[in-house]
Amino acid sequence: MAELQAQLRQRVSAILPNLTGSALQLAHALQQMTSMALSNGQRFVDEHFYLEIHGHLSQTPLTQQVFAEPFIDYWYLDESATALSQACIWQMAAMSTITARVELNSIDDVLSHKLMTAGLQLANADNVVAINDTIATSERAALRHQQQQQRLPFPVYTAATVTTAQQAVAIIGAGVAGSQLALSLAQKGQSTHVFCAEAEAGEAASGNRQGALYPLLTPESSVQNDFFVQGFEFSRAQITALASAEPSLAYDFCGVIQTGFDERSRQRLDKIFVGQPWPQELLTQIDSTTASQIAGIELNEQALYYPLAGWVCPQQLCQATIRQAAATGLCEFTANCHIERIEQRTDGWLLHSGQQSFGPFKQLVLANGAGVTQLAQTANLPISPFRGQVSEINTTAELCQLKTVLCAKGYLTPQWQQQHCLGATYLKGDRSIEIRASEQQDNLDKMRLSYPDHHWVERIEIGNKARAGVRMVTRDHLPMVGAAPDAEAIFAQAEALGPTPESIDYWQHNAAPVIEGLYLLAGLGSRGICSGPLAAEILACELLRLPMPVNQQVLEALNPNRMWMRKLLKGRAIQN
Repeated sequence: MAELQAQLRQRVSAILPNLTGSALQLAHALQQMTSMALSNGQRFVDEHFYLEIHGHLSQTPLTQQVFAEPFIDYWYLDESATALSQACIWQMAAMSTITARVELNSIDDVLSHKLMTAGLQLANADNVVAINDTIATSERAALRHQQQQQRLPFPVYTAATVTTAQQAVAIIGAGVAGSQLALSLAQKGQSTHVFCAEAEAGEAASGNRQGALYPLLTPESSVQNDFFVQGFEFSRAQITALASAEPSLAYDFCGVIQTGFDERSRQRLDKIFVGQPWPQELLTQIDSTTASQIAGIELNEQALYYPLAGWVCPQQLCQATIRQAAATGLCEFTANCHIERIEQRTDGWLLHSGQQSFGPFKQLVLANGAGVTQLAQTANLPISPFRGQVSEINTTAELCQLKTVLCAKGYLTPQWQQQHCLGATYLKGDRSIEIRASEQQDNLDKMRLSYPDHHWVERIEIGNKARAGVRMVTRDHLPMVGAAPDAEAIFAQAEALGPTPESIDYWQHNAAPVIEGLYLLAGLGSRGICSGPLAAEILACELLRLPMPVNQQVLEALNPNRMWMRKLLKGRAIQN
């Protein structure tokens, strides 16, 4: 992987002087790619290009690619491509436009024959023409149709027609989710209208002074790992790019140290570390001495260390993102506008706020955090509100030495503007945002439990300065991204079919009902900085019918209907 990384940087450096605009931005992003990003696959999409880079190709990753129409114009294959199977090459062909070309790093007659059998043309061919091999064309179409049928239980690309660039996509909410979606769509040439209930973006659940950025990992190989590792890398790239345009954005990739606080949590961290072959760029295990040196303060615990992680000011992130989206001329921002009700009509969606109405909009995205289940159309979603209070404490002579984010039973950030964030409470079903003295004490008690007999903890003065917000959380801690499920239709059909073997066949071969034109970007929970930017990119690609930046397994795991469809596909009953 390191060799591929070096080759990529060398090729980019050679053409860098000749690039401008978006191509130059892409080149700089390619130069900064880590080997971790290469091993997981990295995608760059905007209105001018689509570029996908993999450290290795195999049939399984390629068949997991999700796209609406053939989209690849050019393939570059190095020496390792000689091992590609014919099935893998057919999948390459299914993803390719009719004039796509393949560049081989070295001439190989066998590989060349496989490519041409699938209707792919070599880059050194004298003339590039549309393929006219009827068999190859039919095989490619059949393969795409087969993959589309497999997606029916978890619908993707549901819009009957694509909204034109002039027809704005309506977005309710301007937190991390909504703001990132507005920017992603603007970068692809699509206009949006963002409705924010507060005076400025990021003043609700995204309004904390500092938020930690690090992935949520499990010991097992899981879709959750795939999503959060890719999301972590994507968020870092987004923050870096945004900071270059908005130098005042407060962030620091200072690293995150995660320690156990009891025997069970210590065993859990050990299992995470040994459970997967994590790249060292992502995660290492360090002893207490090393942890203390890295953190800058005393830590008497073995730890997991995320060297590329850190923190960002979420509110500044949201506001800077909206500014950049608006600077394109493709994002209209309406503040102090609480959308109380949405109405579906034949010509689109109307949004109602007091005596005002907006629309109609062909496509409407709910990125309104805790408000998502307060609208009639999405009231039955299996998602719950959780209140969280974050304490804002003054720094001390010892605490100001802290150089990384600390995570244990609670978390503590390095000082910014002479203050630290200490958090956080986590109360299900509580929608209040009042500041509570009892929860201030809870936050301090969590830190004392995590680091007993540490002098710097005992000297913390908790005070009464804090911020409370409400986040929506799913049972599997993954966000909901995609077309809004038609819960009424799903439950009615499930009741009519009953939990039978025949019902399994039905749900496997029929598209799950959705509400036309309505989409969700919800349930980011307490890891929105890590998951939000990638989730927004996924939904932007859904809305514009662009190739997806994640694979089919991840899309199924994020689909808003997943809690119900998993049961229905097993012939089990669901409850409303």
